[in-house]
Amino acid sequence: MTTRLLILLTVLFAAPQAFARADLTVDLQGPAAPLPDVMARYDVTVDNIGNRTANDVIVGVALPETHTSPTVHVLGTLGAIDSACALQDTHLTCNLGRLRRGASATLSFELALPVSRVPHDFVVEAKTSSREDSVANNALSYTQSLSYVATPIAGPRAALVRHCTGQDLVSFFECLLYPSSQSSHALTLEANGTLTFANAPPGYTGTWAQPTPDRLVMTYTFNNAMVAAFRGFGEGNDCFSGITAFPQSPGYIAAYQVCLQP
Repeated sequence: MTTRLLILLTVLFAAPQAFARADLTVDLQGPAAPLPDVMARYDVTVDNIGNRTANDVIVGVALPETHTSPTVHVLGTLGAIDSACALQDTHLTCNLGRLRRGASATLSFELALPVSRVPHDFVVEAKTSSREDSVANNALSYTQSLSYVATPIAGPRAALVRHCTGQDLVSFFECLLYPSSQSSHALTLEANGTLTFANAPPGYTGTWAQPTPDRLVMTYTFNNAMVAAFRGFGEGNDCFSGITAFPQSPGYIAAYQVCLQP
């Protein structure tokens, strides 16, 4: 046997061993478009498509976050989570241990998402102490959309508005986390599309409209100048949630919940 043939055989037999590694992929599946504040299930699947066992597999799920400061919370109500997982701040960390070649594991958690002005984004990532063929498929991003509740309004209709104000708020859910930050006021959505306010100073009025039955927009005016603009979405229980902007104070916004009264 020639030296050249020996080298060729050595390369052929050694090649499969040289590239025998684990290779993790991840996937996240959620509901098509859940309603606000309704508990929904999410499944995270991890596959080892490599040809070696993946050891010490850890899966991390970055959940949607509030824009509160200094403390950041999960933007939503977390329900049941897989026994392999634990919540750390706004992240789920799940320990899968060993995942043999060709094997798959699925983790689940439940989360109810509120109306928000920013997308509900998740990031999933799997890690292993074993060498991998590629780490390009170890992570993915997922955005959950919501459906809204049709809540047609026939004026006149009384409503109670609860709200809190800040610089980066994205959801009335953030107001619920800090009850002492909340304020409220009463108003009436009149049949002619105007707003009237209880105990408001002279010159204070507004308008309202429904572009679709699951939307509500309102403008507040003082002496014919717009001072606030609300855009809300039906969240159920005769309520709309959304964000109010203040043209005269562009650095601040308020999260509003407008609930129709019986």
